[in-house]
Amino acid sequence: MKADYVKYMAERFGIHKEVFRNYTFRESGEKVYIMSPDIADKDVSGLRIRGTGIVFGRFFKKEDKIKPTTNMLQIFGKFATKNIVELTEEEKSQYLRGFDIEREMDAENGYVIVKHEQDVLGCGLYVSGSLKNQIPKAKRLPLEKTGHLEKTGN
Repeated sequence: MKADYVKYMAERFGIHKEVFRNYTFRESGEKVYIMSPDIADKDVSGLRIRGTGIVFGRFFKKEDKIKPTTNMLQIFGKFATKNIVELTEEEKSQYLRGFDIEREMDAENGYVIVKHEQDVLGCGLYVSGSLKNQIPKAKRLPLEKTGHLEKTGN
């Protein structure tokens, strides 16, 4: 299991497997968690804990695909060497409000790491000249009121 997720990160984002050597993975339904092995060995059965670690991604078996989470990419994305898209200041503002970005980018189709300067903003889905927004609604910036109908993401 761990080898599969580490291999995915290496192939998709160029993150060297050594970055994950001190972590372990646990699956729970579609979610994959990453954590310290010390946490994984603790008995938390008597506690009201939803899950340990952070959500690494969601694994969709029917598509045989992993969707990385924004939190995970904000932690480990700094080690990536490929499938990274850089946004301009204006694009960053739009993306963080939930909008897609339409332009050709230097990335393969599929999930990408979205950055602005040194900051990893999160995950995006790049498909043939379109960066589809994958920022969770709860993490998006509010839209400005302009008197026009605005995209709400709902």
